Amino acid sequence: GIEAAEEIGGLLDVPVIFLTAHSDKQTFARAKMTRPNGYIVKPFDAKKLQETIEAVLAS
Repeated sequence: GIEAAEEIGGLLDVPVIFLTAHSDKQTFARAKMTRPNGYIVKPFDAKKLQETIEAVLAS
């Protein structure tokens, strides 16, 4: 996921939201370096996903 976000960020100007089961500090720090628009840790509910997507699209 992190590698894909790096590739996408280098090619396209599109928002990236991480959906991950990894909540450890090391993974979060690596993901943060890709400057994602959102980071959601599993498990999550539909409301959290919708709120995050709407916030990203509104910014």
